[in-house]
Amino acid sequence: MNINYETRRQISYFDRQSWQVEPQDTMIGFDAAAILFSDPNQRDYVWILVSLAVILLVLGGLYYFIARLTRKVAAAQEKLVKMASVDDLTRLHNRRFFFEQFGQEVERAKRYRRSLSCIMLDIDHFKAINDTYGHLLGDQLLIDIAQILHDNCRLSDLAARYGGDELIVLLPETEAAGAIAIAERIRKLVAQHQIVGEKGEVIRATVSIGVASLGAGQLQDIDHYDRIIRYADDALYRAKTGGRNRTEHYQQTV
Repeated sequence: MNINYETRRQISYFDRQSWQVEPQDTMIGFDAAAILFSDPNQRDYVWILVSLAVILLVLGGLYYFIARLTRKVAAAQEKLVKMASVDDLTRLHNRRFFFEQFGQEVERAKRYRRSLSCIMLDIDHFKAINDTYGHLLGDQLLIDIAQILHDNCRLSDLAARYGGDELIVLLPETEAAGAIAIAERIRKLVAQHQIVGEKGEVIRATVSIGVASLGAGQLQDIDHYDRIIRYADDALYRAKTGGRNRTEHYQQTV
């Protein structure tokens, strides 16, 4: 693009050395520049505005980066917490997490004077199943039974793998009749369940279940949080020695 003589003459009015503009020859296109740069103080003001704009852009980008990083860290922490609280095989809660929540549930039941029940179950002849069909099939059986347990629990219930082939459920605000009904439903569903072995053989298993329940008044008197678990374990032992594939309820008055 060629600049003619008239344009050159008009531009020359702008004094590049002193940043001064001749008022009588100011062109419309240079009005803003004349106003901003005619005074050194105004020129400094412009650079301040530009600097602030750059700083705001940098801070905005930094805020966005930190926000994304914070979300990623929170997601990673949540994943680690979940991994630390869930049993790798059954995907139920693990024993450590169960006991962390157990004390809180007992205190809540005592505070609001609610009933509390506990179910413990054990797979009948589990060692023989492992020895006969292999540990992979035994693991699958345990996974399936854990799923049955999970599917028949409420959101407020706390189901966990207690150890080996023993599973446990804490049922807040549940009296004996309700806990026994849940235990019996689980026992019958397990008895109906079947697994097909590598050679096409059909394998069935049963569970023995112990149930313990404490009313609001009984909870106020217990001296150890794990008392209800011991009662459920005693009931489970009676179910095992009484013929297996049955549910027993702890009857002793606390």
